[in-house]
Amino acid sequence: MNILCNSYVLCYLQDEKNQVMSILAYIDFHWNDYKLRWDPNVSEAFDATYSSRFIVNYDGEVQQNPPGIFRFICKVDVTYYPFDTQTCFLKMGSWTYSGNYINLDFMLSQIIENLSHSSLFSFVAGVKGHPVNASKLPYGENPGSYMLNESIDLQVYLHNGEWDLMNTPGTRVVTPFGDSSYHELYYYIRIRRRTLAYGINLIIPSLVISMMTVLGFTLPPDACEKITLGEQNHIILKQASYQLTYETTLMLRFLRNQNVDTQ
Repeated sequence: MNILCNSYVLCYLQDEKNQVMSILAYIDFHWNDYKLRWDPNVSEAFDATYSSRFIVNYDGEVQQNPPGIFRFICKVDVTYYPFDTQTCFLKMGSWTYSGNYINLDFMLSQIIENLSHSSLFSFVAGVKGHPVNASKLPYGENPGSYMLNESIDLQVYLHNGEWDLMNTPGTRVVTPFGDSSYHELYYYIRIRRRTLAYGINLIIPSLVISMMTVLGFTLPPDACEKITLGEQNHIILKQASYQLTYETTLMLRFLRNQNVDTQ
């Protein structure tokens, strides 16, 4: 059975502290089942009011659109924070049935193959009025594996206020196992942090504190302005710490003139 998969992402949320990404999306599955075919010209009365989560056509085409909130682990690399770029991926596949029973594939791949039969497929798809070049390239050594530079439909995507969505590549991996093979679809989400808010709330106050600290060493030791300058640095530091997006762990605090370590 050939199952085509197309994913629509509405929005996402990046939890940097717990290294978890959550996306609100619905996945569009299409397949054909010959057991569900019927003649639409038959005039016999039949009951079609049965509640179902599937859309079935007379030619056997079946469609399912299950929505949901998908949460998955996304390791965060903050080496270049706040000018960092993160890449998260979501894997989809069948552990029960092999590729002999379920041939899982991207719906976008079938669209490309219908447009061209060369070794490199490309076409222009409109995403909210903006053309996006999508292409299909071989991936790995196993036949049937390939890579797409765009794997997620973004027609209903809502822009994030903290991150910019760069691209959504995808790969189809076919892994041989015995006399059969297993198919897996990888959806990659590459996001880049928006730095304007961090520049105003974090970078600029840090530079001001650094310059004022260096300026304090130029004042005489007995100058009263040296104490005033230090207090101003402390106030600016407190204001900058309140602008962080999430709370950091309190490493040390003073309680009754004793040092108490806290977690």
